[in-house]
Amino acid sequence: VAAGYRLTNISCFPPAVTVFSSNPQIFSDLPGYIETQPLDLNGVNDDLDISLGLNLPEGVSVVGEQTEVLVRVGIAAIESSLMLPNVTVEITGLSPGFRAVISPETVMVILSGPVALLDRLEITDVRVVVDLTDLGVGTYQLEPEVEYLLTDLAVESILPESVEITIMRGGTSSP
Repeated sequence: VAAGYRLTNISCFPPAVTVFSSNPQIFSDLPGYIETQPLDLNGVNDDLDISLGLNLPEGVSVVGEQTEVLVRVGIAAIESSLMLPNVTVEITGLSPGFRAVISPETVMVILSGPVALLDRLEITDVRVVVDLTDLGVGTYQLEPEVEYLLTDLAVESILPESVEITIMRGGTSSP
């Protein structure tokens, strides 16, 4: 299967077929199972349902019309987590004429998800934002929100969980 993924299950439906051979020796030489045609899972990164023909030995036939089976393959992403230290906290929604001081200015973000996604994650794909819309002069303890471009990731934690924002009149904000 594709890198960063693992095989979780293979099953076939129906799980049994009845076979016949007019030659008793061929029939007694059968191993107790019939294989399907080969299935190539190279690069597969999602569950798969596929009909495969039965690989019948010469002189053996299937009783009835069942010449294929449905093969279900379960594939799941290998999950992990990634720690991003020192992600700068950004502010949005600050009213004109005000400035804000953030403490601390950076936080640690721990994301979890498929290894294949975490491996290609760039620090620029993640933003930590505090929305100051409708807030006036004062000091606030606010929980930042994590925004990220890649789907299928989850925020495990932000450390610290909240930042102190002091809003004042005039000047420029920090950072």
